[in-house]
Amino acid sequence: MSYEFLGERLLRAVRKPHRCEACGTMIHARQPAVYCSTIQDGDFFGWYSHPECRVAETDWNKRRGPWGNGSWCDEDYCWLFQAVDGEPIEQAWMVANHPIAAGRLRLSIEGCSRAESGHWRWAA
Repeated sequence: MSYEFLGERLLRAVRKPHRCEACGTMIHARQPAVYCSTIQDGDFFGWYSHPECRVAETDWNKRRGPWGNGSWCDEDYCWLFQAVDGEPIEQAWMVANHPIAAGRLRLSIEGCSRAESGHWRWAA
């Protein structure tokens, strides 16, 4: 699989609505956005994200360590919306460090508790 990240740029305001690829909610006209582009296996892909979602997604992937190694996400790069299906400790980290993006994903620290082993778990 060939992959080339072409770049990203911050747009002060989009002209028309776009769906944020990171969180799935809408970026409305006249709101800021980040536009990213890649080439994968010869095909061009471009997408928009909220600036806060892009920062959270990038930070989360850096935190995971070597992409695709030792994580529940078997891809090289995990999208922000995949945090909802992630480990509770990652969800708690997202809420604490990126509250705007976590709010768009409807993640909340409520319902999360620390197990006897010291690891986070969802309360029943």
